[in-house]
Amino acid sequence: ATRNTATYQAIEQALENNEAQLRLRHSLAHRVSSEILSMLKRQQTVEAEANAHALSLSSRTLSRRLSEEGTSLRQLYNDCRSGIAQDLLAHEKMTIGQISLQLGFTDEANFSRFFKQQTGQSPTAFRASCKH
Repeated sequence: ATRNTATYQAIEQALENNEAQLRLRHSLAHRVSSEILSMLKRQQTVEAEANAHALSLSSRTLSRRLSEEGTSLRQLYNDCRSGIAQDLLAHEKMTIGQISLQLGFTDEANFSRFFKQQTGQSPTAFRASCKH
């Protein structure tokens, strides 16, 4: 307890921020994203059934609960692939073709189209912007 209103408001704001972070960490979307990232790192195919099984849910329940959180498995999958692509483009010397294969795209053109839809930049432009 404090009598200083500025201090009290700062404490309240910090508590609200911490609570929001905890809710996010325990959200289903966060847990699904973690599972997707794990599957991508092991270069496994990301499928709804496998994700649902890993979280002890049916595919239908997983889809419904993600929808309640305002997202979908497809969106989380795309977000994860986009994040990995951005990291690889910024920090690795892999070619764009190698990155596209690593992320499961059939060819570089499909990857480039996907990346531009996700980020608004081509992979080449993104990589160039990271070097500045």
